[in-house]
Amino acid sequence: MRRFVWIVLFFVSTSYAGPASWDGQEGHGGDGVVAEFRLILADVVREMRNVPANLWPSEEYIQRLSALSHEVQIESREELFLNGRPVDAINYPKNRIPLIHLSKKGWQVLNGLGRHLLVVHETLPLLGVDDSTYGYSIPLIRSLSELHGGHLDVYGSLVRMIERCDPSEFNRLLYVQSLNEESISTLLEASFNSNCAPVLKSLLCNEFDLKDLKVRGKPFIFYIVQKLVQSDKNSYETKKEFLSKILNWGLPLNEPAEIPEISERPIRIVRYLASVTNASLFDRTRELYLTLKQDEQKLWIEEEDVRISEKNLNYPLSFVLRQN
Repeated sequence: MRRFVWIVLFFVSTSYAGPASWDGQEGHGGDGVVAEFRLILADVVREMRNVPANLWPSEEYIQRLSALSHEVQIESREELFLNGRPVDAINYPKNRIPLIHLSKKGWQVLNGLGRHLLVVHETLPLLGVDDSTYGYSIPLIRSLSELHGGHLDVYGSLVRMIERCDPSEFNRLLYVQSLNEESISTLLEASFNSNCAPVLKSLLCNEFDLKDLKVRGKPFIFYIVQKLVQSDKNSYETKKEFLSKILNWGLPLNEPAEIPEISERPIRIVRYLASVTNASLFDRTRELYLTLKQDEQKLWIEEEDVRISEKNLNYPLSFVLRQN
């Protein structure tokens, strides 16, 4: 009901609201509001196991909520009214198939924590639990929020999904185009840190613009190469497989810089490798170059790259560059 908004505003007025781009708009591949609701519900099912059991409405709460997440039908409308008054959601516990209607307008005014609260509040009646006074949902979400440092949002749910790297969940990326540049950067970082290449494949299958796949303004592959060069030995051995997996997926290896003064000069991965001065990393730069050469795209290489590598005494790299 509409009073839900005022409860949420009171409850989360000082809480993290999450990236503004998660605004409930319909995204590519379907209804973004429904997709976000389902993403949060799946995340709540997993994360609620870490909440003290004495806050659960019953011992079977998690098990029943998990089953409900697969059964419930969720639909959205531009606006919802109950007895002539605007409401944010309506649940139908007496339906043969559990049903929840969502108001797109209502969803958009809620921040991330408020959306989590709405998900829990609307599913409780479908489990036969009276939450009309928010006696269960507020303590549950407050505890869940504390577990995540006060940050609960759809974006965080996506990051945790990537960390789990379960391909069966990647259909929830259907509306990923609503993300902003900062959010995309962090999701790409999560995919690399979790060594989860399949999630990147899902982004590409979602017809995402390859040029937008950047981390802090750097093309994703350039970011990966930098991280691999700078990583310790154990991390390097683990993460270098990620680079091999994503080759030939169409990610740009060469791209003009966005700084106006050097807009005509490309960001060159080979120039970066040639500029490494730490002798203990020379063999690594050679290995990374040979890995990148397996991509169908042609790496930009100039004579200056060879001169720089030789000036830095990086002969393992300069040798293979001269063979190009």
